[in-house]
Amino acid sequence: MLVHWEAHTGAPVTPHLAAAFLYEWYEVHLRIQDFGQIVESSRYYRVQAEQILNSPEPHMRSIASWLGVRVDEDAIAAMLHPERSPFASPGPDGSIFAGSDPAFLRDPRPHPVETPPDLTPPRQFATSGALWAAVADLAEILGYGRPQP
Repeated sequence: MLVHWEAHTGAPVTPHLAAAFLYEWYEVHLRIQDFGQIVESSRYYRVQAEQILNSPEPHMRSIASWLGVRVDEDAIAAMLHPERSPFASPGPDGSIFAGSDPAFLRDPRPHPVETPPDLTPPRQFATSGALWAAVADLAEILGYGRPQP
């Protein structure tokens, strides 16, 4: 969110704005976690984008299998090439967010991402003590801050 904000507005991220972004992450992921608690486990499949980007083939195969769609080599190969999608392009002119993640649209292929080694707050969030503690607790429940498989 920090990079996206700066790229689209040219304005620096203030501590207040960084805290708002942090709260947004928390609120969205808390709702996802809460939803997962009330639906049948067979109807809920949680993934971490970082795991998919860093090891896409086995995760796409697992997701496709859970969805009950094709898992043959051709199907998985197609899933691994989102740059071939008609949606892998900027949105309409004048769209503030250009339809998607501008970094992705510059090169719309999956790229490995660095996962945080732990739940130490980045410097932008150092002043958000109680909020960061809540985020870190939820992030740990969601599997962050632990060694990735």
